[in-house]
Amino acid sequence: MEEVLDYALIEPHVRNIFQRFYETILSDEHLALFFHSTEQVEGLIERQMRSFRESLRESPEALEKRYARLGELHQKMGISLFDLNDGVEFLRKEV
Repeated sequence: MEEVLDYALIEPHVRNIFQRFYETILSDEHLALFFHSTEQVEGLIERQMRSFRESLRESPEALEKRYARLGELHQKMGISLFDLNDGVEFLRKEV
């Protein structure tokens, strides 16, 4: 599937969205426990930006699989569905 938009045009905005996302998470005592360093957070921002870019070219079926894997990963980490849903909703509104 072809990329829907020129990612270079929105990349600065995407970085800011993910930075605000992690600032929000790190301000929550419970969720901040999942992070160990600034470097870890920066690495996650880079990975999520890459993942977002890749998702722009995916079919609905591929997106469904991507988000099922994301849910499984968060479950293994012990992050509640409620917290995961809040994070997804934050990103949805920002994007």
